[in-house]
Amino acid sequence: MNRYARQIRLAEVADEGQAKLARSRVLVIGVGAIGSSAAEWIVRMGVGVVHVVDRDVVDVTNLHRQALYAESDVGASKAESAARRLVSINADVRVIPHAIDLDGESLRGLLNDIDLVIDGTDNAETRYVINDGCVGRGLPWIMGAALGREGRVAMLRGRAGVKVVGDELRASGQVDAEVRGGGACLRCLYPSVPAAGELPTCESAGVLPAMVGMVGSMQASVAMRYLISGDPVDRLWTLDGWSLRVREIDLSDGRRADCVCCGLGRFEFFDRPSHASAKLCGRGAVQVRPAAATRVDLSRLSERLARIGVIVRSDMMLKFSPHEHPSLSMNLFADGRMILFGTEDRAEARSFYARYVGA
Repeated sequence: MNRYARQIRLAEVADEGQAKLARSRVLVIGVGAIGSSAAEWIVRMGVGVVHVVDRDVVDVTNLHRQALYAESDVGASKAESAARRLVSINADVRVIPHAIDLDGESLRGLLNDIDLVIDGTDNAETRYVINDGCVGRGLPWIMGAALGREGRVAMLRGRAGVKVVGDELRASGQVDAEVRGGGACLRCLYPSVPAAGELPTCESAGVLPAMVGMVGSMQASVAMRYLISGDPVDRLWTLDGWSLRVREIDLSDGRRADCVCCGLGRFEFFDRPSHASAKLCGRGAVQVRPAAATRVDLSRLSERLARIGVIVRSDMMLKFSPHEHPSLSMNLFADGRMILFGTEDRAEARSFYARYVGA
């Protein structure tokens, strides 16, 4: 029997809809709590190609809400572990992992040949990068967020007056008629990124485990409808996982002609350089990025570092703890990005990078 028989029986899906899903290509950015749920459902429903992006590694504190991971995955790359699990669920789906820190530069290449983007990120600034990239390419994306007992889901779009030249976005300098109607983009709703410390985080406010599943499941359902019908769902839903109330806001007329992004065609976050280093919230760790785009030969580096510390390698990541500093442990990714555990001192992290990785 066809593994998709139960959903094919739905009039809204049928054989034609299932064939459309099989031809679809979805980019899931962030496979933590919400992204795990959304990615699992779209793989189970038979989307043809799924890209999964995450910069992080699996931590034991993730396991109570991030359904793709088990205790055996702790310390491993989330993108790599998620892809392995998703392929074990449905080998007919091509799952492509990307263990990278998303910014405008890396997003440019990822948006090629994509039909839809699903947001599973846990920070506001990355969502603004996603919004810039998707608006510039005319791609819809489905935002998802959960904090405390509340969750939010929205399908966002908006086509700025831009032209795509190769992988570059170019503003036309005009606001055309199309921009004045239709669904909103993120900056139509929230023009500016919240200031640092303005919003609570999962570390300070906690998160209801089932809420992330509710948000991810709703994202997957919205994605399925769009990929089959082609009709965007211009809505913002707010979910309360404790009272089980749902509020809905109609965004069909939410696009603003004066919106910086989809109205004026300015992609401020897409073009903004990434921070060279950043503390990771609640993790006792610092992330360091190389000054320029690079690829690290993990095999060669592991041979060199094995003489002076403990090494664990995978295809996408090298784990290293030096004998002389056993309290420090780094995860180095093939794109040159490092997460150093055991410190929150950025200067110490950059010094560690220069000493053991170079440059």
